[in-house]
Amino acid sequence: MKIILALVIFCSSLQVVKACSCAPAMTFCEGIASFDGEIFADLIVRAKVSDSDDMTKHLEIREVLYGAIDVLDIQLHYDMCTLGFNDLKGNSDYILALSNYDDKYHLVGCAVSFLKIEGEKVVGAVAPGVVSIDYHDLFDAINCSDIADQIGAKGDINIASNLVSGQIQIQNKSERRTYNNVNVALFNTGGSLTHSIQHIAEFSPGEKLTLTVDGLSSGLYILIVFDEFSKKSHRIFKL
Repeated sequence: MKIILALVIFCSSLQVVKACSCAPAMTFCEGIASFDGEIFADLIVRAKVSDSDDMTKHLEIREVLYGAIDVLDIQLHYDMCTLGFNDLKGNSDYILALSNYDDKYHLVGCAVSFLKIEGEKVVGAVAPGVVSIDYHDLFDAINCSDIADQIGAKGDINIASNLVSGQIQIQNKSERRTYNNVNVALFNTGGSLTHSIQHIAEFSPGEKLTLTVDGLSSGLYILIVFDEFSKKSHRIFKL
């Protein structure tokens, strides 16, 4: 009985160590979003890292790209599944994809979950074959397919302004390319479709499309424009 009791006391005093076994995504976009655009992170921010050590980093948030937070300074905590935590250097700006659990912020696990900002360029393992992208292009394209579109056909589909009141103006800026079977869809941040334009047979060079959003509540929305071969997403702010 004494032996059994001693074993119980010994086992109850052991700390539970969380193991991490996963196949890490090799690029930022593969790690934080699915091909269809589902975001795995709770929060994506542009932030300056300061006061860092081996277990925590202090983040001064400069811009929220995805999610919501009501403070501008947070502590980032090390986790067993975090990749490259100590590569975050103080006094540098980064794009960081964060998870929030146990009331603490961590880098998204098993993923390349941060990219460094140099000037207005984002550098690092952005997407397969992409190691640098303009900051505002990354802002408009988080998942891998959208980043490929931004790199391969930058500027063809143009949104007149991402700040809108009654209408969203979409233009084909290409000099030669006609898009076939074009669809336009506007989603709220909960993933619900609010407005759409479907099955436009031809979207010719210089042509414009108008999506009327009168009566839509103010806030952030995701506009997706896609045809047979490509898809582009844009963040829209309804005033």
